[in-house]
Amino acid sequence: MKKLNDRINEHFTILIDSNKSDFINYFKQRKEAQGLVDSVLSTIDFREVKIKENGIEIIRMPRTTNAFRPFGKILIEASESGEKLNLNVEVRPFNNAFPTIITIALVFLGLWTLTGFLIKGPNNALIISLGWIIATVGLLVNYRTTKAKLLSYSKRIVDEVKS
Repeated sequence: MKKLNDRINEHFTILIDSNKSDFINYFKQRKEAQGLVDSVLSTIDFREVKIKENGIEIIRMPRTTNAFRPFGKILIEASESGEKLNLNVEVRPFNNAFPTIITIALVFLGLWTLTGFLIKGPNNALIISLGWIIATVGLLVNYRTTKAKLLSYSKRIVDEVKS
């Protein structure tokens, strides 16, 4: 499962003109200053930011008001290199739970196939194949859109820090 998570996660590095303490303080100040109205109107929800020793962690989850929000974790580790700050960004779609989601889907599809073969009918193979195709395409589309949305959100955060 570790290898699959390594292939699913996305990594990128960005250099910015700042130092580590300014980077951490920026998120602390924005988190304290953000009110309820700001969290609705802003493109970045600073209430989700957990400040760590060497960076930040953001856990995105769907909510009642935004059910199609991507689920995952964004880790931004800051390390100083000379006068610049090196931001190592790691995007984890589904918070490394995608192998578990695939396992659950395979168990469900196995039961779907078993049930389809036990019930006699003229179109069993078609119904079983259709179930596999729909589930596979659904998982793939969900994974790709979640990953793209998390990448976009992480780049918005980095752009916010740059400015």
